[in-house]
Amino acid sequence: MLISTSPLYHPILPLLINSNLAKVSNPNLTIPFQLSYPDDATEQIAEGIKVFERFFGQKPKGMWPSEGSVCQELMPIFSQLGIEWIATDEEILARSLKTSFRRDENGVPNRPEILYKPWKCED
Repeated sequence: MLISTSPLYHPILPLLINSNLAKVSNPNLTIPFQLSYPDDATEQIAEGIKVFERFFGQKPKGMWPSEGSVCQELMPIFSQLGIEWIATDEEILARSLKTSFRRDENGVPNRPEILYKPWKCED
């Protein structure tokens, strides 16, 4: 089955891991106080998996994190919980690769061979 699931209550997982991770995408952001609840992030993923199992009778292999929000610190959690793949968006991929993707007047990306392929992330 190729259906993905998501964390239970649609949390922005990197912010549960550590609210200072918001500075990765916006270095000038002021964080009034730091929050760090990695166990809550794990629980949100685990509970999302349980709901999927209840409805479909099997564990999901993939997950689409809320708003496509991902961070390196999440990779071991996904792996430990049996999630084999995650999906995010091209802007997040571009930032991770320290590049950008442009499109022509027809909306065709300039580097589809980089954009449209699976990427392996290591924990």
